[in-house]
Amino acid sequence: MPILAKNYENRLKRYAFTILLCLTAAFSVLAQSKDVYEKYDIYRNPLRLFLNKFSFSLSLGYGHTEYRNNLSDFAFYQDSSRQIILGVDPEFGIDSVGYSNWLVNPTTDTIMAGNTLFGDSLGLIFQNQSGSIPISLSIHYNFNKIKIGGGFTFEQQTLKPLEPNVFKDSIRAYDFGYKSVPVTRFWGMAGYQFYEWWDYTFVGELRLGVTNYGKRFESPMVSNGLFANIGVNIERNLSEYFRVTFRPSYDIKSFKIDIPGDSPMRLSNNAFFFQVGVSINIPEIPRSPMKSDHIQLKHVLSDDEGRLKEFRGQPIWKVQNPKVGQNHRRLWRYKLKNRRKLDPY
Repeated sequence: MPILAKNYENRLKRYAFTILLCLTAAFSVLAQSKDVYEKYDIYRNPLRLFLNKFSFSLSLGYGHTEYRNNLSDFAFYQDSSRQIILGVDPEFGIDSVGYSNWLVNPTTDTIMAGNTLFGDSLGLIFQNQSGSIPISLSIHYNFNKIKIGGGFTFEQQTLKPLEPNVFKDSIRAYDFGYKSVPVTRFWGMAGYQFYEWWDYTFVGELRLGVTNYGKRFESPMVSNGLFANIGVNIERNLSEYFRVTFRPSYDIKSFKIDIPGDSPMRLSNNAFFFQVGVSINIPEIPRSPMKSDHIQLKHVLSDDEGRLKEFRGQPIWKVQNPKVGQNHRRLWRYKLKNRRKLDPY
């Protein structure tokens, strides 16, 4: 009988321990719901909750730009000092008026009758490739997997002379007269998070906006244009508040030159970009007021006013899992630097 009583007592202990685990798990799930804040009157700053929905990003990168000026609808003339475009072939024995420096600041210029022109049937295109350094600053609102926002990009583009695609031995390259040009862009953005893998999230983004080519393209005949940018924002989530971003994208843009009496001309400068940056959210809860508090799990303390208030023990760039509270998936002893140690701890 004593043996049976002891077995029965051990079984009751196991049942009680199992029930205790179930109640603990149920409370843990409850603690993550919004109701727990009302049930236990836990205070959270409403302004912080609202600002936490916004992400702020800063990125720097490299752009590979292709300039392309198609003159298939224009006649072309050059001599030892000038390059001029004309809308139509001039009549025999009559002086013609065209435009020099047409991409930067179109200026009227006269071609004497009898000079040889390259006709519009030549299919002349001036083109070249160059690099740029884009710097972007943006803000967007997070709604589930949808992101909506806007931003600003400053880009320093180099301006190499544009090479002709035909008669390269006789037609000179078009020289802008500048080595580089500052370009600014204001844009709106819409994105969708279409995939998530481990600590990485993948967001497809579309940016639409206006390009300003600055004072170096100062003629009223040169019009700033719209642009479209399609890219994928790859985010490495170091924590729920701090991310490192990688963004390859393709930029479609051009600007227009209004030639009086002729159809407008365009200089396209599409580009491929790769940018690296950081993105942060303002935490919805403050850091713990106790300097020695490094608890990874979000927790509740009493503030100076006696209210229950939720705090975090980690800085924004460290993982703070609100459910588990662990910084790393891999145990300390299995980290690469500790694999050969007899005592990794």
